[in-house]
Amino acid sequence: EIANSSVVVFKLLEVVNYLNDRECQYLRERDVAQKKANDLGQKFSKMKVSFDEYRNKYALQQKLITDLEDTEAKL
Repeated sequence: EIANSSVVVFKLLEVVNYLNDRECQYLRERDVAQKKANDLGQKFSKMKVSFDEYRNKYALQQKLITDLEDTEAKL
């Protein structure tokens, strides 16, 4: 009877270890995915700021060109 109980306990421990390993693997993969998502979010924010700065500089250049052309036309 004790031998059968021991076998059942060991099989149960084997199942628990297997499931625990699967959960740990899932948690590791989840953490990696979250880090990648955060990194991409930060990269996107930086790129958006750079694009906004570029767009503002381009608009300023266009205004300067228009002003220069208007001034040249008056001369």
